[in-house]
Amino acid sequence: MPQSSGKLINTMLSNTAIVSAMLAASVGLAPTAYAQDAEGADAPISSMDIIVTAERRGQSLQSVPASISAFDGQALKELRVTQAEDLTKLTPGLTLRSTGVSADPLLTVRGIGMNNGETNQNPAVTAYLNEIALPSHAFLGFPIYDMERVEVLKGPQGTLYGRNTTGGAINFITRRPKQEFEANFRADYGSYNLLEIEGGISGGLTDTLAARLSFTSYTRNGWQTLILGPEHGDVDSRNGDIDRKAIRGTVVWNPSDSFDATLVVDYARNNSETMAYKHAGNLRNDGSRQPCSYPTTGIRDDTVCGSYSIRRNGVGGPAIGGTQIFSDPSNDPRVAYGSFIFGNDNDAKTGGVALLLNYDFGGVKLSSVTGYRDLERQIDGDDGSPAILSDVERHQRLKVFSQELRVASSGDGPLDWILGAYYTRDTNRDQAIFNQKDQFAYSALFDSRFYQKTRALAAFGQASYELTDGLKATVGLRYTDEKKNYFYDGTVVGSGPFPVPIRNFNSEITAKKVSGKVGLDYQINPDVLLYANVSRAFKGGGYPATITFTVNEAQPFEPEEITAYEAGFKANLIRNVLRINGAGYFYDWKDFQATTQVNRGGVPVTVLATAGDAEIKGVELEVVLSPVPDITLRSGVNWMDSDIKNGRYVGQRTPNAPTWTVNSVLRIEPVGLTDGFRPFFQIDGSWNSATKTALPNSVATIEPDLLLLNARMGLKWDSGFEIAGWVRNLTDTVYRTQILGPGSASLPARFIYGDPITFGVSASMSF
Repeated sequence: MPQSSGKLINTMLSNTAIVSAMLAASVGLAPTAYAQDAEGADAPISSMDIIVTAERRGQSLQSVPASISAFDGQALKELRVTQAEDLTKLTPGLTLRSTGVSADPLLTVRGIGMNNGETNQNPAVTAYLNEIALPSHAFLGFPIYDMERVEVLKGPQGTLYGRNTTGGAINFITRRPKQEFEANFRADYGSYNLLEIEGGISGGLTDTLAARLSFTSYTRNGWQTLILGPEHGDVDSRNGDIDRKAIRGTVVWNPSDSFDATLVVDYARNNSETMAYKHAGNLRNDGSRQPCSYPTTGIRDDTVCGSYSIRRNGVGGPAIGGTQIFSDPSNDPRVAYGSFIFGNDNDAKTGGVALLLNYDFGGVKLSSVTGYRDLERQIDGDDGSPAILSDVERHQRLKVFSQELRVASSGDGPLDWILGAYYTRDTNRDQAIFNQKDQFAYSALFDSRFYQKTRALAAFGQASYELTDGLKATVGLRYTDEKKNYFYDGTVVGSGPFPVPIRNFNSEITAKKVSGKVGLDYQINPDVLLYANVSRAFKGGGYPATITFTVNEAQPFEPEEITAYEAGFKANLIRNVLRINGAGYFYDWKDFQATTQVNRGGVPVTVLATAGDAEIKGVELEVVLSPVPDITLRSGVNWMDSDIKNGRYVGQRTPNAPTWTVNSVLRIEPVGLTDGFRPFFQIDGSWNSATKTALPNSVATIEPDLLLLNARMGLKWDSGFEIAGWVRNLTDTVYRTQILGPGSASLPARFIYGDPITFGVSASMSF
């Protein structure tokens, strides 16, 4: 046997033995990335690896002692990642629900997340765009295009990222210009008259200055059939049109080896239509007029539930007066009935500026990150019935400014350290007009407004020291001072004994919290890393920001805190062929914040509050196999158990925490079959077990097991040209992106559904 082959087999057997021992003895496994080359940190990174900045410095992903999933621009392109929800098909443990009519994504990592749609509520998984924190889920609706990479950090990130990262953080890093001329263009055409265009161009303007301009446009007709209510003559209409456009400019100035400056300016516009809710039936169809049992599929069970029925200005049986109307004789989940008295606009514009400065003093690097973002939008919503029970029009304006300064070591010696200071200020204005013309016993128009201002200061530091060859200890600490000012004012006009909102409510809350991390990691050999971490983070308290009728309802809720314990490994068993990574975790979640739906004066509202304490434990595993350069299989799985330990919902499961999440991608790209071009085939899928989406856990708010498949195939030329055909939701699965339980006696369970099967063709060129 040749010596090189024997060495390879011995290395593989040695690494396999190490991993087998860890599988037998450890709590679990977690997905991460690929290992460094055997020659060490200065060696070229393997083709399976990515350089990330998860710890605020450039590192090989496989060398970071934490659970991270990362995807470079090429992978994002191949998998057609164009919006945040697409990341769920790549990342085990990551789930997403939409906020409903606004379609803002609510991210959950390993069961830690937020299930409230108000724009003033801080996420538990904060997104960062070019290192700028996005403090509201409303900012996460931007299109994902022209990206250098995306990093998903799992578990609390309280030290380096700060507040509102109890579940994790997601870094979106856009593509930077180079001195060499580059250009790319892609066009897709598909179902429902979809037309998507994306492009970019960059190059050097001078020897020290480079610029890049990129853009995207996405238009598509709606697939939902909307039957408008009596106010519109019961006409059928197509609904759900999408029209999104965005542009971004980036300039990099590099006057010397020690200094660089990056300026990123972007703008996006969304002029789409609001999706209509679909009901699941609220009364039995046997004439008893008793509530029916809500089906878990979200489709009305005609053997039990009749069509949704009410009486104008009354709810219930024949004894209550008014004109009886019925909605939605169709049981097709893609046909909905609504009044949309305000219209169905989802009109938003957002933009921002990021300025990143770096100066290397030789052994010490100073960095400054300055950011500003602005979002303004109008959203019209319908209650899901043909009557006007709670139609809404909302006007929202969010602004955020942030500044971070960091000083970090070069990482050349046994001690790596980073120190920093952070300041942010954001404001949030919201006006919601609720039309309840057909509510029981009254007819009213409510005007509900709030204004919230948040200021936060923080100081942080983290240090890692190599105790012995390969063994490293890490300690991090962060102190945060947060203050929120909140103002609420409500008015009402109408007839009947309607409830009256409170006027001119003012309040202020502060939080002074310490977050941190303690960890050990051991590089057994260049291909195997072990690590164990204990970390703590918090998410700020806040105000419910819904229509409010008493001072007690307007009171703030407390911050949530989490302490996380995680142990894991990262291993390349065969270099560039087989990678297995894993981790086990246990979360102690105190005063977690969750939403439940309540009836306030006949107005169905979702209220966010502290819901008690919970424990989450789980195991995560990711395998990447490339037996030959032509074939790559990437699979991930997450198992977790979630249990509420005290509070109102003891023994129930936290929202959006399925027991199992599984994702897999298979790509086949034969090399050498033809001269100058090659075919490729790709299929990807994600599956999760039944998900309880709300508190209390009830049959009305459970999403059953869900499997989604996508496929893509085409030809690639060596010149940079590519053509492909694609299918999304290959099996035409009916699934829900938002689930609302019964809101009141007059409002049944309501749902918004995800896209049906779509297919199309794509052509792209890079040079």
